[in-house]
Amino acid sequence: MSQRKNKTSRSQEEREKEKEDLKDVEPSVDEVAQRLREREDLCQTAFLGYGKWDLLEMSPVWGVYNKRPKEPSQAMKIMKSYLVHGVERYVPANRIPIILPRSWVQTDSLTTVVGKGGDDLPEIKWTKEADLGNIKGASGQHRFEGLKLYREHLVRELKGANRSQRELETMRDLRATGQADESQDDSDVETERSDELKTQTDEANRLKGELVRVGQWGFVLYDEGKLVRSLQTVKN
Repeated sequence: MSQRKNKTSRSQEEREKEKEDLKDVEPSVDEVAQRLREREDLCQTAFLGYGKWDLLEMSPVWGVYNKRPKEPSQAMKIMKSYLVHGVERYVPANRIPIILPRSWVQTDSLTTVVGKGGDDLPEIKWTKEADLGNIKGASGQHRFEGLKLYREHLVRELKGANRSQRELETMRDLRATGQADESQDDSDVETERSDELKTQTDEANRLKGELVRVGQWGFVLYDEGKLVRSLQTVKN
């Protein structure tokens, strides 16, 4: 009985000692808040500006400053959101933070006004040193993957619209030359076919226009040199 009591007592003492030891390891609320403030100051120090470019042409490197793994299901959800709600490529909340050497970008091409969007958001101008395949993305990997899926969807839809358009044009040309079976044709059917051809033509043109701009996206640019130097002074 005495041995069991001593064993329990030692166990309690060990637990109390572990709690005391953890006080030196676990940061207090104030310490966490201070670290967050330091990181915010760090971002402001390294901030270069806002601009737009083709995200799919850039193809950022992921996983250097953000270790979150790629989740295909998340990319699919985002792609479906693009289909239902449209692509909000320039709104501040959706802009992708990218980290690169300052010498890669003409900083006077950027804006520091966060509210600018759409056509008002300036296009990023790169220097000859820029390597668009080696720019690091701090977040936005799933938006990028979702955008690739969205582009694939647009390509499939455009192929279908083009096929329907060609078939309808062929039927129209056959009727015009008297080679089509007109036994069941009447003015209502002719009008319906003409409207259908116009619908498919308009849809094909819409899809072509969307594909031209599908990769356009808003970015927040940070100076990697300042970021790396400042990170060395900020506790992880």
